[in-house]
Amino acid sequence: MIDKRLEIKIKKTKEFIDLWSKYHSLYKGALSKPSISDEDAEGFLKTQEVLSRRYSQLQESVKNNFKKAIDGQDAILELLNIESIQALSDDAMEKVNDKWRDSHSILNQILKDLEDKKREIEKVNPLIYLVNRITGRI
Repeated sequence: MIDKRLEIKIKKTKEFIDLWSKYHSLYKGALSKPSISDEDAEGFLKTQEVLSRRYSQLQESVKNNFKKAIDGQDAILELLNIESIQALSDDAMEKVNDKWRDSHSILNQILKDLEDKKREIEKVNPLIYLVNRITGRI
């Protein structure tokens, strides 16, 4: 039994986690350099733009599971710009890093929940699944 909507949610969540990790790597790279090159700035901004678009799509896709992650990711997307990263105080950097960890953990939990749901659906009789889907129980 395959639930195409669930498959799409899983795919979007995985893609977002990959992009979120790439964005974090760019952030960490910017912190480790004495100055930001134009190439690094461009890569960071492009990734940030794509991440913002995908973030909106992911919110729609997994809205019930996603509420917990919104605050941390909103704060990171709004706070970080390539010019201000190196000027962050130690306390501000620690808060950003805490939000990264929390958001990544929540995203992985969302993915796990979706994958668990997929495994449960795969165990169900197709007829029962169809009836539950039509009646709105799933």
